[in-house]
Amino acid sequence: MGYGDLDDLENVFTYKMPKDYPFLLAQDVDTRLNLGENVFDLSVEKWTHIRRNLEWVRSRPLPDKYMHNFGMHIGYRTCALCSKSIREYENTFGKMKVKEDKCLVCPLAKVNCCIDKGSVYHLIEKLIKFTQNDDPELDKWLEELDENVKRMISNIEKSRTLNYV
Repeated sequence: MGYGDLDDLENVFTYKMPKDYPFLLAQDVDTRLNLGENVFDLSVEKWTHIRRNLEWVRSRPLPDKYMHNFGMHIGYRTCALCSKSIREYENTFGKMKVKEDKCLVCPLAKVNCCIDKGSVYHLIEKLIKFTQNDDPELDKWLEELDENVKRMISNIEKSRTLNYV
């Protein structure tokens, strides 16, 4: 999309994301899991779309104005591994008592547990908040965010390997 596109002009003024790599929604994740899609493939797809959207945002004027779009798409509701882990935990142990119970059966938690301070997920969450403000170090925060999204994808792939060994 170039600046000459009418859609792009609308995005500049409303800070909407492009439609090329839509964020996965919670209902899409659940539907696709119910249809038998591979939980690891779906998780990698989620983070790949986030990364592509992040690349697009980094190319925009005023990238901080777009970052509010990311927050609701990174959490457990759009995570196929979390959804599967919740189901697995409840089928095995009954209703979860705390939201962290799902991590006990999550393959990703064996590599890097998202709820731990200092985890890749925790850093991503923190960096998304940092990048929502016009900050002199915005480019640095966006680069660090991109690096951590790549690490998340790598961790998912590692957990896939551990799960199939």
